[in-house]
Amino acid sequence: MRMICFPHAGGFSQYYSFLKKGNYQRISEIELYEYPGRTYHDLDAIPKCWNAFIEKITAHLQNTLTEKESYVLFGHSMGAFVAYETAVAMDKQYHHPPELVFLSGQRPPCTLEKGYFNSDPAVAVPFCKNLGGMENLLNADERVQNFFLPIMLHDIQLLETYHPTLPAKENRLPACVLMYGEEDVELKSRDMRLWLKHFIKIKGEFSFPGGHFYLDSCHEKIVRIIDEMTII
Repeated sequence: MRMICFPHAGGFSQYYSFLKKGNYQRISEIELYEYPGRTYHDLDAIPKCWNAFIEKITAHLQNTLTEKESYVLFGHSMGAFVAYETAVAMDKQYHHPPELVFLSGQRPPCTLEKGYFNSDPAVAVPFCKNLGGMENLLNADERVQNFFLPIMLHDIQLLETYHPTLPAKENRLPACVLMYGEEDVELKSRDMRLWLKHFIKIKGEFSFPGGHFYLDSCHEKIVRIIDEMTII
């Protein structure tokens, strides 16, 4: 079984490298998917709208997964929306949905209000600071900010064009696992069950001490949950 991991807005795939260090009973390969625009030279390679972004990822999976190969998706924050919509596209276009989708630090798409994402730096930077976990980048020197901020704002511009897929009850995806920080300022735990509008079942729901980037102190536990959830 393969696991493909999608990072948060402004994030780099190596933030999730701890997932590759785990010992898994079923997962034999882990791909840390790197979004376009992570170097000084390829910002223009980022698709201009969400649908084109998902199409690019779906095409990559279709080209790299073998027919009928079992796989799971993991996404944190923006990556959770990427994982969900990629799963929808893989199911609809190729009848090859993931066995399981791990959704970390994200509210259900059906709860998104219009205008929730705003790439205006005057709005986006305070929003991201409020989430926590990126202070070292958002408060860094000018050289670092000149590299990081355009990447983060490009990702939020993509999210501005995101129109969630709200499937009919009979077209929901098979199963998901929810993970989130207990102090995440953008989540309400009572809303998390609304992921059932998108999935037939929630296979597991796990809360952790900490905020939006609770992952920083829970590497071993996250790996253990992924292993357990993929064998039962």
